[in-house]
Amino acid sequence: MTLAKNCLLSGISALTIAAVTAAPAFAADVVYDVPTPPAVEYPAQGTEAWVSLEGRFNMFASNSFDLTGFTYYSNVPLDPSPDSGWGGSVEIGVKPAGMNYDFVGRFTYLDSDGDDVYEYGPPAYIFAEAEAEQTLMLADFEVGRELGVGTRLHAGLRFAHYDSDLEAYYYYAGEYAALVADSTFTGIGPRIGIDHRMGLTDTLSLDLSAAAAAIYGKREGDLAGYSSINGSRFDSVSESVWVLNGEASAGLTYTAGNASITGGYRVDYFSDIASDFRSGDSANYLSHGPFLKATFKLGG
Repeated sequence: MTLAKNCLLSGISALTIAAVTAAPAFAADVVYDVPTPPAVEYPAQGTEAWVSLEGRFNMFASNSFDLTGFTYYSNVPLDPSPDSGWGGSVEIGVKPAGMNYDFVGRFTYLDSDGDDVYEYGPPAYIFAEAEAEQTLMLADFEVGRELGVGTRLHAGLRFAHYDSDLEAYYYYAGEYAALVADSTFTGIGPRIGIDHRMGLTDTLSLDLSAAAAAIYGKREGDLAGYSSINGSRFDSVSESVWVLNGEASAGLTYTAGNASITGGYRVDYFSDIASDFRSGDSANYLSHGPFLKATFKLGG
C-alpha cells in the first residue's frame, strides 16, 4: 500500500510540474515557484551586428587600353593599361534576434591608373604618350543564412558602375595625332554566393568565398581622334548588355574576442563591362590581388 501511495504521489507531482511549466502561472496556483527544468532552458539570443573594413591591392590583366598603331600609319608600341591599383570596401551586417537570416550591405571602390611613353631618335624623332584611368564601384545588398556547419548561403542584388578614360598623343617628323576616349557601364542584377569557414585552431580558420552575378545595364563609350594625315575620327557606342560577374577569395582569419583579421587573395571578373579603345568592341575586366580585412562584432 505504501509503495502504491508513493507512486501515485510521484505521478501527481510530475503532472503538476508539467502543467505549471506549460502554462502561465496564476496567483491562486499552489505551486507557483517551481523552476523550469534545465532541459528546456534556452539562453536568449540577442541581435548580432558587425562592421568590416577591407583594403585591397589589385593587379590587372587587360589589353583594352593597348593603342599600338592607333595612328593607322605607325606601329609604335603604346600601352598605358593599368597593371596595379588600390581599393577597399566597407561592410555592415546585422542578424536580428530570433531570426535565422542576416542582412548585409557592402560598398566597394577600386581605382587604377596607367601610363606609357615611347621615344625614339635621332635621326627621326618619335614621341608618343598615353594615360589611362579606370574605376569600379560596387554596392551589394544580400540576405544570408547559416547552415550550422560553417557554411553560409546568400542571395541579393549588386549595383555596378564602371568608368574609364584615355588620352594619347603622337608626334613624328611634323606629323601628329591625338586621341581622347571614355567608357562607362551602369547596371544592377541578382547575385548569389557561398561562404565557408573551416576551423583550424581555436583562433585560426580558413575562409573560402565564391559568388556570381548577372548585371543588366547600359554600356556607353565615346572616342574622338585626330591625325594630321588621316583626319578626324569619331566613334560612339550605347547599348544595353548583360555583364556576367564572378568572384572568389581565400584567406586565413585570426579571431580574438569580438575582433578578427583576415589576410588572403581575391579574384574579380566582369565580362563585356569595358570598351576596347582601339577596336571599339566590348572588353572584359579582370583583377586579382591580396587583401586585408578587419571585422568587429557588436552585440550577440
